[in-house]
Amino acid sequence: MQPEGWAIKLTKLLDSSFSDPELRYPVNVSALALEYTRTVFPESPIKKVIGENLDGFEGALVPSPSGRFWGILYDASQRPERARFTVAHEFGHYLLHRNLKPDGFSC
Repeated sequence: MQPEGWAIKLTKLLDSSFSDPELRYPVNVSALALEYTRTVFPESPIKKVIGENLDGFEGALVPSPSGRFWGILYDASQRPERARFTVAHEFGHYLLHRNLKPDGFSC
Protein backbone atom coordinates (compact mmCIF):
# COMPACT_ATOMS: atom_id res chain seq x y z
CA MET A 1 0.00 0.00 0.00
CA GLN A 2 1.16 3.53 -0.74
CA PRO A 3 1.46 6.31 1.88
CA GLU A 4 -1.87 7.88 0.89
CA GLY A 5 -3.61 4.54 1.31
CA TRP A 6 -2.22 4.09 4.82
CA ALA A 7 -3.22 7.65 5.72
CA ILE A 8 -6.79 7.08 4.54
CA LYS A 9 -7.04 3.71 6.30
CA LEU A 10 -5.75 5.04 9.64
CA THR A 11 -7.85 8.22 9.41
CA LYS A 12 -11.00 6.15 8.88
CA LEU A 13 -10.06 3.95 11.83
CA LEU A 14 -9.55 6.97 14.08
CA ASP A 15 -12.73 8.67 12.83
CA SER A 16 -14.78 5.57 13.60
CA SER A 17 -13.19 5.20 17.03
CA PHE A 18 -13.52 8.83 18.19
CA SER A 19 -16.71 10.69 17.38
CA ASP A 20 -15.80 13.52 19.78
CA PRO A 21 -13.10 15.82 18.35
CA GLU A 22 -11.98 16.63 21.90
CA LEU A 23 -10.90 12.98 22.25
CA ARG A 24 -9.73 12.52 18.65
CA TYR A 25 -7.08 15.25 18.64
CA PRO A 26 -4.20 15.40 19.09
CA VAL A 27 -3.67 11.87 17.85
CA ASN A 28 -1.83 9.65 20.31
CA VAL A 29 0.47 8.29 17.61
CA SER A 30 2.42 6.09 20.02
CA ALA A 31 -0.73 4.30 21.19
CA LEU A 32 -1.95 4.00 17.60
CA ALA A 33 1.33 2.43 16.45
CA LEU A 34 1.42 -0.02 19.37
CA GLU A 35 -2.21 -1.12 19.18
CA TYR A 36 -2.54 -1.17 15.39
CA THR A 37 0.58 -3.25 14.84
CA ARG A 38 -0.29 -5.61 17.69
CA THR A 39 -3.67 -6.26 16.09
CA VAL A 40 -2.84 -6.17 12.36
CA PHE A 41 0.76 -7.44 12.34
CA PRO A 42 0.96 -9.74 15.39
CA GLU A 43 3.94 -11.59 13.90
CA SER A 44 6.13 -8.44 14.04
CA PRO A 45 4.49 -5.63 16.03
CA ILE A 46 5.93 -2.42 17.38
CA LYS A 47 6.41 -3.23 21.07
CA LYS A 48 7.90 0.01 22.41
CA VAL A 49 7.94 3.72 21.69
CA ILE A 50 10.68 5.33 23.74
CA GLY A 51 11.87 8.90 24.16
CA GLU A 52 15.63 9.20 24.72
CA ASN A 53 18.23 11.92 24.41
CA LEU A 54 19.47 11.07 20.95
CA ASP A 55 22.67 12.49 19.52
CA GLY A 56 22.66 13.28 15.82
CA PHE A 57 19.21 12.02 14.81
CA GLU A 58 15.58 12.68 15.69
CA GLY A 59 14.09 9.22 15.50
CA ALA A 60 14.59 5.61 14.55
CA LEU A 61 12.72 2.43 13.76
CA VAL A 62 14.74 -0.45 15.16
CA PRO A 63 14.24 -4.20 15.15
CA SER A 64 14.66 -6.27 18.30
CA PRO A 65 17.73 -8.54 18.37
CA SER A 66 15.47 -11.48 17.44
CA GLY A 67 13.99 -9.50 14.56
CA ARG A 68 10.51 -10.43 15.75
CA PHE A 69 9.56 -7.06 17.25
CA TRP A 70 10.13 -3.41 16.46
CA GLY A 71 10.69 -0.28 18.49
CA ILE A 72 10.47 3.42 17.78
CA LEU A 73 12.96 5.82 19.37
CA TYR A 74 12.48 9.56 19.31
CA ASP A 75 14.49 12.44 20.71
CA ALA A 76 12.88 13.29 24.06
CA SER A 77 14.12 16.87 23.86
CA GLN A 78 11.70 17.63 21.00
CA ARG A 79 8.54 19.65 21.61
CA PRO A 80 5.49 17.35 21.98
CA GLU A 81 4.18 18.29 18.52
CA ARG A 82 7.51 17.48 16.90
CA ALA A 83 7.81 14.23 18.88
CA ARG A 84 4.38 13.14 17.55
CA PHE A 85 5.55 13.92 14.02
CA THR A 86 8.75 11.93 14.53
CA VAL A 87 6.88 8.91 15.93
CA ALA A 88 4.40 9.12 13.02
CA HIS A 89 7.29 9.32 10.55
CA GLU A 90 8.91 6.19 12.00
CA PHE A 91 5.52 4.44 12.08
CA GLY A 92 5.30 5.25 8.37
CA HIS A 93 8.66 3.55 7.81
CA TYR A 94 7.29 0.50 9.63
CA LEU A 95 4.16 0.38 7.46
CA LEU A 96 5.93 1.03 4.17
CA HIS A 97 9.49 -0.29 4.36
CA ARG A 98 10.18 -2.61 7.30
CA ASN A 99 10.45 -5.64 5.02
CA LEU A 100 12.83 -3.82 2.67
CA LYS A 101 15.17 -2.66 5.46
CA PRO A 102 15.09 -5.28 8.20
CA ASP A 103 17.98 -3.52 9.99
CA GLY A 104 15.75 -0.48 10.56
CA PHE A 105 16.03 3.26 9.94
CA SER A 106 17.41 6.30 11.70
CA CYS A 107 16.32 9.73 10.58
